[in-house]
Amino acid sequence: MPGTMTEKEHLLSLLSIEVLISHVHINLNIECHLPCIVFRLLDYPAVSIPYFDQWQIEEFHNLKRDYPNISWRQLLSDQFYELRSANGKFNFKRGKSCLFKTFFRTLYTHLLNVPLFLLLIDQINDKGTNDNTTQFIGSCNVKLNELIEMLNQSIIKNGNDIPLVEQQTFHCTLFNLMGTQIGTCDVAVRFCHYGTTILIHLPMLDDGLVTKPDKK
Repeated sequence: MPGTMTEKEHLLSLLSIEVLISHVHINLNIECHLPCIVFRLLDYPAVSIPYFDQWQIEEFHNLKRDYPNISWRQLLSDQFYELRSANGKFNFKRGKSCLFKTFFRTLYTHLLNVPLFLLLIDQINDKGTNDNTTQFIGSCNVKLNELIEMLNQSIIKNGNDIPLVEQQTFHCTLFNLMGTQIGTCDVAVRFCHYGTTILIHLPMLDDGLVTKPDKK
């Protein structure tokens, strides 16, 4: 019989979060040449999902260095702007995943109250001196309380050592720093729970990086 969460809540689990960006719609009056979505789960490092490949971005910035007085709209060929539809939609169809280990009960408790943060940035560099320069366009929060509850119930039903997957799709509204709506984002989030005993075979993971459960 599967163990209850009370019995297993102090065991480390191996999990992954996968974020797939389907579409990003940006209002036509908002300039965004090289869009990139950045997501961050709790205190884990941020992960970037760029619309263009890295080699393309580097080529764009090299052109900007050679022609610093030419605007981005003039510098980039029309074929790249055609990738943005007439109503301002970018078909991302891209995603990334992040593997981590934690105490599931701690993750569960946090995600009932803290959302996933999504940032929309523009990877342009107007001065052409630093490729890491970006411009903030908008942001949104993705509530994962229902998704983590679905995973929690699956673990209670099936046990801690059965690989489990739960997924949910969201249609989010993007806002700028002034709280004005500047677009929308269609995103899918998937949690994969690989179990607890699999960590025995992964001794290279550092326990010092694991968040300890709260003690009452």
